[in-house]
Amino acid sequence: MTSMREKIARAIYSTDDRIRAWAEWDDLEDDDPTRLSSFKRADAVLDALMEPTEGMFRAGYEKDIMALRGCDSIFVAMITADKEGK
Repeated sequence: MTSMREKIARAIYSTDDRIRAWAEWDDLEDDDPTRLSSFKRADAVLDALMEPTEGMFRAGYEKDIMALRGCDSIFVAMITADKEGK
């Protein structure tokens, strides 16, 4: 199963025409600098998502107030677990 971190890294890689022309993602070595850079950017995206916005909370509240209780810590735990490869 592909982690969210890798999905984001692949999306970043696939949208950067300057580097994508060199090789397909699956052909890159694990220590390839462009692959590592894509993961670094993916980590920045996940870090930004760690704190849901007011609008995100509001949408969750409107959807299901009972499910929202504790959702911020659950949300952060889910992102942290993905970054740790769990």
